[in-house]
Amino acid sequence: MGPIYVIVIVMLILVLTPLGDSQGIAQRWIDLGPIQFQPSELAKIGVILMLASILASSEIPLTWQTVARAVVVVTVPAVLIFLQPDLGTMLVFAFVMLAVLFVGGSTIRQLGFLFVATAVGVVGVFQVGLIREYQINRLTAFIDPASYELSLSYNQVQSEIAIGSGGLLGKGLFEGSQTNLQFVPVQSTDFIFTAVGEQFGFVGSMVVITLFGLLLFRLLSIAANARDRFASLVAVGIAAMFAFHVFIN
Repeated sequence: MGPIYVIVIVMLILVLTPLGDSQGIAQRWIDLGPIQFQPSELAKIGVILMLASILASSEIPLTWQTVARAVVVVTVPAVLIFLQPDLGTMLVFAFVMLAVLFVGGSTIRQLGFLFVATAVGVVGVFQVGLIREYQINRLTAFIDPASYELSLSYNQVQSEIAIGSGGLLGKGLFEGSQTNLQFVPVQSTDFIFTAVGEQFGFVGSMVVITLFGLLLFRLLSIAANARDRFASLVAVGIAAMFAFHVFIN
């Protein structure tokens, strides 16, 4: 899995060069003419495969050296993605690493150390000013949306209005007023669940959540019944990746 991991790292570096395509303050894509390619998405799979490869060939319980290797494997692409900047995707890597290490045979002491180290690192990042103002504003608005209804938390408030207006069965496909009139932004990515809630209501939303639940259940079933440790860890890593994204959205 080494070559795949190296290719991923090279692509993440290229994103930060003049070859990378930027939108607003974010530089996360490589322009391939008719399409834009986001290397961080491929990096998720590359890191999962590399983690599984390292842990599958290690003894249980894991040694501190193995845990350190896993941390380095995750930290390198995570830092490159943070520089894009893409804080949300960087957090995916941290969650996937902890999930794979937990299933892969790390001890409670090792996991505890990683949690403490992560907490200290987060505080340090805030203290030295590496977190940008708009990222801090997102956290502030999420915690207290009522105080920023017409400014920082405008998108969040509009999304809640859209979901609430969907009621039990929704307004119908392409019939949502909040989404059609563009009160809700980036509906195909950040606010895709909002579009589902307004157009298909509570019932449609529950169908989507249930389908994701079934997907996660199947992934964990595959992990539990896999013939070898590598396949099991890959399934766990992919399940953790999906679970994090579903929870955040």
